Amino acid sequence: MEIANLHKPGGYQYTPLPDPDHIRLLTLQPRSDGIQIKCRISHEKVTSVDVVSYEALSYMWSGPENPETIQLEGQQHSVRENLWQALSHLRLPRDPRVLWVDAICINQSDIEERNQQVARMSRIYRCASQVIIWLGLADEQT
Repeated sequence: MEIANLHKPGGYQYTPLPDPDHIRLLTLQPRSDGIQIKCRISHEKVTSVDVVSYEALSYMWSGPENPETIQLEGQQHSVRENLWQALSHLRLPRDPRVLWVDAICINQSDIEERNQQVARMSRIYRCASQVIIWLGLADEQT
């Protein structure tokens, strides 16, 4: 499956993960930080005895049309509209929220990393404190 690259030149630059046991985690800043969605990235080791608590987000990828922009480590970063909506709704009023989100936490432009991380997704979801499922915005039929 081909994944459209939504990353704009000059935006967030991924640093390589130290080893395959590491993942990136997204810290979603609270709403009190303003209207724009602001996030930080950290590298964490995922083991059977995890000390880092995070929630994994499972959601439906939307098409590449209508991308939205978030701030990732102070840089503009394009995401698909459905992910932007999920992040917008998941922001807490005053506290940061630590998430694992495949489209952001995996460097989609690095095929080797993407393959390694996708192979570990069951472990990533299993080690999460909870899995959040985002089906999209409500409409007249939901």
